[in-house]
Amino acid sequence: MASKNASTKPPRRPLAGWRPSFWRAWTAALVLLVLLFWAASQQRRFPFDLGLTRTLQAWNPSGRAWAQYVTNSAKPPVALGLLALVSVAAWRIGGLRAAGIPPIAYAAVLALDPLLKRWIARPRPSADLVQVAGSAAGNGCPSTFALIYAATFGAVILVAALRMRPPRRWWIVGGGVLILVIGGSARVVLGGHWPSDILLSYGLGALLLTGIARLLGVR
Repeated sequence: MASKNASTKPPRRPLAGWRPSFWRAWTAALVLLVLLFWAASQQRRFPFDLGLTRTLQAWNPSGRAWAQYVTNSAKPPVALGLLALVSVAAWRIGGLRAAGIPPIAYAAVLALDPLLKRWIARPRPSADLVQVAGSAAGNGCPSTFALIYAATFGAVILVAALRMRPPRRWWIVGGGVLILVIGGSARVVLGGHWPSDILLSYGLGALLLTGIARLLGVR
């Protein structure tokens, strides 16, 4: 009996990042997100978009210069400096593999953005309905700004949530979420996107980040 037990091999563990339970949940979230993007392609805006946009713009009586500054932070060359900064932060928090998450996510969102815009073809908010700074031409979903913020600040949020311990974890996560809220609000205040454009873009970013992190073995 002893020799039989000794020859019994332990069960094989799945490779890092390939646990079926994670990918089942990830795939379900992907299907839900695709359905929401499809719904966005069928509607110029969701029911809550108009009221929320007008509310955010009404809360901003002192001008929109701050929103333009925030918007510019997602454009080159500032965005590339931001990408380098968050990659270093991810490396300090979670190691070399974690440092790879932001650049991979950044490249992925820039590749997906034009493809999704052509598929969804959802127009930007109209100046007849809300205040719009600049041109309202082009498609607004997904939001390039929100995708870039998700790939950068969102990556730090994810790595901190996975690798840091309280209370520092909650300071980093809370601060990152606040930045995402401020960034998304800036785009809505300027009339560049509907709130649902921002939320769907952040959702896509979160899905990409979690998938990339799992494939890289950052858990």
